[in-house]
Amino acid sequence: MVKRNIILVILSWALAVGATAPILAETKPTVFVSILPQKFFVQQISGELVDVEVMVPPGASPHTYEPKPSQMRKMAKASVFFTIGIALEEAWLERITKINPDMSV
Repeated sequence: MVKRNIILVILSWALAVGATAPILAETKPTVFVSILPQKFFVQQISGELVDVEVMVPPGASPHTYEPKPSQMRKMAKASVFFTIGIALEEAWLERITKINPDMSV
């Protein structure tokens, strides 16, 4: 059920962005995900319509990783953050939403 809702949100969002693509040709929305497999999933659905950033770099442990200040600055400008319920997200979600209250989670 949760996966279906996520897919529905992504598709709806991608369609909305696609309808305004000529207007937004120069700036793509930024979508943040926690781990690399999520990036693949979002890219397959959205294509070239969004820039996808991964919070935990390849080779790092999502259990002990702490976002870099540069990532937090990017998150302050992101449009969407997709969560999957890992401990990293639970630990940082409140701080992330404080720096970007307009971001969809």
